[in-house]
Amino acid sequence: MKKPGLTCEQHKRLGAELYEMKIQLQRISIYLGSNYPFYKLRKIKIDQVIEGIDQLRSECEELLFRDHNPCDNYDEAQRLFKSYYPGQTFEEGKIIPLSRGKGGHGRRGKMVSK
Repeated sequence: MKKPGLTCEQHKRLGAELYEMKIQLQRISIYLGSNYPFYKLRKIKIDQVIEGIDQLRSECEELLFRDHNPCDNYDEAQRLFKSYYPGQTFEEGKIIPLSRGKGGHGRRGKMVSK
C-alpha cells in the first residue's frame, strides 16, 4: 500500500517547525559562544545539526513540489515554496532573500547571488 504523503497544510506546519528549530539553534549557538570562550570548538556540532535541518528542509520542499506540483501557476509555487523558506521568494529556479542582502541559500545549501 502506498503511503499518502503530506498535505500542503501538513508541509506548511512541518516547514514552520523546522525553520523555528534552525532559528532556535542559531540563537543558542550565539548565546553560548558569547558566554563561554571554549565554546568555539563545540559550535561545529551545532552547525552540523543546523546543516542537517537545512538539508531536511530542502528534501521536504522537493517532496512538496513533487506531490503538489503547481505547474505553471507562479503564485501557487511562491506559496508552496514559503512553506519551507519563509522570508524568501522563489524566482526562476533561484532562492532570493526578500531583504537586500548579498544572497541566499539555493537548493541543497548552494549559494545563489542576486
